[in-house]
Amino acid sequence: MNRQKTFGADDSGSLVEHVVRCHEVRFGRTVVGLSGIEASGKSTIADELADGISTAGHDVVTIRGDEFSTAKAVRNNNPDAVRGYLEDAYDYSILSSRVLVPLRSAEVSDISYVSTDPETDESVVTKARVPDRAIVLVEGVLLFRGLMRDQFDLRIWVEASFDESLRRAKVRPRDVSYYGTAEAIASRYESRFHPAQRIHLRDDRPQLTSHVIVRS
Repeated sequence: MNRQKTFGADDSGSLVEHVVRCHEVRFGRTVVGLSGIEASGKSTIADELADGISTAGHDVVTIRGDEFSTAKAVRNNNPDAVRGYLEDAYDYSILSSRVLVPLRSAEVSDISYVSTDPETDESVVTKARVPDRAIVLVEGVLLFRGLMRDQFDLRIWVEASFDESLRRAKVRPRDVSYYGTAEAIASRYESRFHPAQRIHLRDDRPQLTSHVIVRS
């Protein structure tokens, strides 16, 4: 891997330039994984990156890891809440088989997959056309676990402390809507999400194996 690059969250222009440069020396599509702990700023950075890439004149497609959430009965089935989150909360095998692997072929221009809405459990069918020179941004938690990380041409890790993650989560509309109170949010993060991420950080070392770090 080339020397790791580091950017600040307020330096989106330089991040866009770096991603575009990496893409322009490649053939075909470039698949960019953007991951980090919960409430680290991934979605905001992905949106800014997509806008910048589009403004630079390149096709860009954004895919959210939340689209590959499992049904509530599946992700909450394991009595070990931490392992249940790590192993069962997301079915990234669908992301791999229906999106990442097909997009390696220049002959594939359309992708489709069925996902589960994480709040309603309803099935959602997604179809998208992906130009053969597009930059594909995949944003989500736990993307760089095990062999999944090798499916990304460029890996971006959004770095934020656990304290900052929890501070943001307590006021983030989606968390407030889902959990109700700051106390309930803190309980969920401290008993499930953050312990799982600590295992991920220890075992997969995404902060060391990613090509780019964004300090959020």
